[in-house]
Amino acid sequence: MGMGYSRVDIRVDAQSGQINILEVNANCSLSSPEDDTSVGYILKESGNTFSNLIGEILADALQRHFYFQQHSNPKLSGVLSV
Repeated sequence: MGMGYSRVDIRVDAQSGQINILEVNANCSLSSPEDDTSVGYILKESGNTFSNLIGEILADALQRHFYFQQHSNPKLSGVLSV
């Protein structure tokens, strides 16, 4: 089971409109310079910042961590440990 941040590469067939998933990349481009990555380009186009993205990822992880602490589910134990 996957949760959290990732990048999904998709293509849309121009004739049929069908969406095709090419691959899913976990933690992509977070260790590279912001200006040299697809994540950096997406952030610029959306008016977002790298610092804000990292903050959102951390906030989401902490929210899930505290949720799982309160709602213990044996199937999810160990999914996220901080």
